[in-house]
Amino acid sequence: MAEARSDRCVNWGTATLGPNAFQIIDDTDAKKPVFELPYKKMQSVAKTKTDVIIETKCDITDLEDDECMLCEVRFTLPPTAVIAGKPEGKTTGEKTHILASHFEKKMVGGEDIELGDMVTALRNITLLAPRGVFTFELHGKQFKLEGRTSKNAKAVMEWLVPMKTLMGMYLLDASHKKPGLLWLCLCLSKAIRSGNQTHSCLVVEIGGEEVDAEDFGQINLEALTEEQKKRKTKTGDVMLTADMRGDPGAAIPRIFQGLSGADIIKPIAGKDPIACSDRAGKMGHLYLMEKSILFVPSPAVSIRLDNIELVTFDGISGGAGTAQVVFKVKATTHTFAGLEKADVPNLVAYVKAKNLPVTGLEVQPIGPLSDLDSSDASDQGSYSMSGVSEDSEDPEPKAKKAKKEKKSKKEKKEKKSKKEKK
Repeated sequence: MAEARSDRCVNWGTATLGPNAFQIIDDTDAKKPVFELPYKKMQSVAKTKTDVIIETKCDITDLEDDECMLCEVRFTLPPTAVIAGKPEGKTTGEKTHILASHFEKKMVGGEDIELGDMVTALRNITLLAPRGVFTFELHGKQFKLEGRTSKNAKAVMEWLVPMKTLMGMYLLDASHKKPGLLWLCLCLSKAIRSGNQTHSCLVVEIGGEEVDAEDFGQINLEALTEEQKKRKTKTGDVMLTADMRGDPGAAIPRIFQGLSGADIIKPIAGKDPIACSDRAGKMGHLYLMEKSILFVPSPAVSIRLDNIELVTFDGISGGAGTAQVVFKVKATTHTFAGLEKADVPNLVAYVKAKNLPVTGLEVQPIGPLSDLDSSDASDQGSYSMSGVSEDSEDPEPKAKKAKKEKKSKKEKKEKKSKKEKK
């Protein structure tokens, strides 16, 4: 943009699109940049009819109490704006699209990255995290995610995600929500940010019905890299073929696996998902894997078992109410509440089988003596949460009894003294 801009009526200078950063150049003779935003510091791009919104990569862990951080930059393009070195758009909407596309190509690695030919597109895909309807444009080395979130339906959000950051995928049965429903969780090594929330797991909802898009499942084999062309399934079949139409529950995970090479992980057989809520009160389910625990749908949380330092159960005794479990992971904790008592034994058995350090299992449940072994009943009785045996006498009746006996003795003594006087 070869045009002066200002902030709060203070003229900054001329906005320019440099090779490695967006800059605002001083209009005086010095011609020095007074503001600079490197492309590699950009997290995501969104656009409206007149604005382009850049969200930056924010890490607040190193901030002091009195420090601030730039998290969002908004560009407003008037009809007279000119984008230097770019095709001239006739309308404001075209100009915002041109500028947003420029930032998208620049923000990964700080270099001008060409997407190349598109392998395939997945249109009108429902995501639960971030929640909204999106289109996946899948290319050989990266994929573009574009759509509108439920929180900001006016702005079109766009993320460019390198395929190498897709570390793994979870394929989950969500038939408790709807028969035949699947959730595909795409786990990223670099989280994307939507508003004030970051998402390291993209949760794709795959229904049991066929996809309406005409181009669904049509793969452009010429756009694949040599490594992607050679990838095969466990049965030895070529993973990506020219025509992959059919069941989306089988086709979509296979397409992502063929492009990224990431493994598809499924829950342990026989371990049903456990209904609960996270710290913010959002309902979801815990899925138990061989090497991790996953909470979905939004925001999805993946916890590796080798990172868990302690598991704490709370409220598992007694018959009524719900229980809570807390996973301590290094410097943070993940709390899940509202667990049904019927699901607790399944989770406890899983934690013990994985040899995880656990507390909160020491409290004996309240129950009749018949629930205990005959050898233990004579010694232990039945214990309540306070640790007082239910067979012991209540201290309050004892005090009343002692007071009554004392009063009776006093009355007897007074009667005896009266008789002696007579």
